Amino acid sequence: MDRIVSRIVALITASVKTPRGIKAVYKGDIFLVPKASVPAIMVSPNGTEIRTQTNTQDVDIYTIDVTVVLDARDYFNTSPTEFTGLFKAALIMEERKSGTSNEPKTDTVLYAIRHSLDDDADYSLKAEGRINYGFSDRREFPTVEANMQIQVHSKIYTR
Repeated sequence: MDRIVSRIVALITASVKTPRGIKAVYKGDIFLVPKASVPAIMVSPNGTEIRTQTNTQDVDIYTIDVTVVLDARDYFNTSPTEFTGLFKAALIMEERKSGTSNEPKTDTVLYAIRHSLDDDADYSLKAEGRINYGFSDRREFPTVEANMQIQVHSKIYTR
């Protein structure tokens, strides 16, 4: 699990951090995120499932959470009709190119993970996944968060 989480942290750091103004990319869920480090992205292990493929082969399925954290106070009173922080989190996570392709932009979390792990020699990112948007309170301040939960499959290995 450590190897794949580290790989995802490196992918996000390389393609999302600077263009999107992310101040920190953390390995693990940092419950007390320093205010000076927001906006931040956290990549956290959630669980491992071990499946038998044949009587001599297994595959591991890693469930991983990727969370974009914004300071909610930065978005209070920015619009009289919408809370813009949720949409800012959505843009960092999954902004799409204009036109009909619906492909994620290259500086989004979704693109960094999907387009890199599909070609990885050791792992395969399956289509399963979900992105949730909401609010949290990280003890120090209120946050807007976008959480993507993905499943990464190891290549089949022999026991």
